[in-house]
Amino acid sequence: MATRISDVLFRTREGSFSSIASFTSNADAVDAGLLFLNGVEKFVVILGPSGSGKTHLLNVMSSHMRQSGSPVEGTRSAAEYLRHPHHADAECPLILDDCHEIWASPKQKMALRLQLERRVRAVRPTVLSFTQDAPSRALSALLPQRREWRITQIASPTPDERLDLVQKMAKNEGIVLSPRLARIMATEIPGSASALSGALKTLKLVGNEWKAPASILRSLSLMDPYFGGNSAWDLRHRLLKLAKDPANSAEGVQALDLALYTLVYVVGMPESHIEAGTNLKCGEIYRRASTFRRLVEEHAEVAAIADRFVEAAAVAIGG
Repeated sequence: MATRISDVLFRTREGSFSSIASFTSNADAVDAGLLFLNGVEKFVVILGPSGSGKTHLLNVMSSHMRQSGSPVEGTRSAAEYLRHPHHADAECPLILDDCHEIWASPKQKMALRLQLERRVRAVRPTVLSFTQDAPSRALSALLPQRREWRITQIASPTPDERLDLVQKMAKNEGIVLSPRLARIMATEIPGSASALSGALKTLKLVGNEWKAPASILRSLSLMDPYFGGNSAWDLRHRLLKLAKDPANSAEGVQALDLALYTLVYVVGMPESHIEAGTNLKCGEIYRRASTFRRLVEEHAEVAAIADRFVEAAAVAIGG
């Protein structure tokens, strides 16, 4: 039975096209993948920059064919295929990723060209993926019967598309994000959807809802490894600086103690990590944060000051 676009785009099971956020930047490649699964396109090339979702698309295609009972060897790199080209069933669809890796080897280019010539003559479905932005002379030279191939390109997603991607991935994971946190993730976490997926899975290990100001600060600490070393997202430094702002100060409250309390008990940051940003030792950090925590528990006015600071910090950092 032919696969309908509505069928694959709205399934929620793992490995289906529902795991792909379809945007203008990748619509042509997704369409080519669907047509390949339906047998309309026999030979497809997918081009795009690193991290644009090519590998994910190939894996979804392979998984969908396997789930529907079609013979498929699965996604492999071109280099891996060339090491054992005759071990695969020649009648199976061939899905090769990272084909750009052969450009540096004339021997591998010739070997792949010969394999592709055999497949085109026998009309054996084939998909190739290259990390490059546009077609090239080298690509044209590699493809036998060039007109038989549908060449598609995936562009890097726009900021709005990336935000949609974060929201879709969060929904698939069963995670509720505040709009502010979703935008922070979309704009500040570099790299591919894999990095976003890793960040979301990290959050899911702790909880499923990240909407309140305190949870936003906590999430930024948990996701710190995914910000790619961006110093602008050094939460420790930013909270220490914000606490000194007169707008966040209050009579009788020491800014440093307020910041330390927030870092230890709201953000959940280890004292050893905070130590590197202050002149204090771990024991002193713990003592001062604990003392301020008792004040929060015993005095409503101090608790209100701490809550206002957390809210202001979530706005300032995410703004």
